[in-house]
Amino acid sequence: MQSLQVAQRETQIRLLEGQLRQTDVIGSSHNHMILDALREKAEYIPELQALIHNVQQGEGLLICVLICDKVCKT
Repeated sequence: MQSLQVAQRETQIRLLEGQLRQTDVIGSSHNHMILDALREKAEYIPELQALIHNVQQGEGLLICVLICDKVCKT
């Protein structure tokens, strides 16, 4: 009985690991789509070009998206 529970737990762990990997891939894809859209807008907004450059230098994409949203609305 205990070995069955262990096997079930291991199966649950493998399923959760697979879901986590899938979530990582989806998140990465979304980040690339956002960055591509921002690059298009950046052709006309120098401030946005600078923010994108900062992201490429290692700063967080979320920060860029939040700031760019504000820049693009002005």
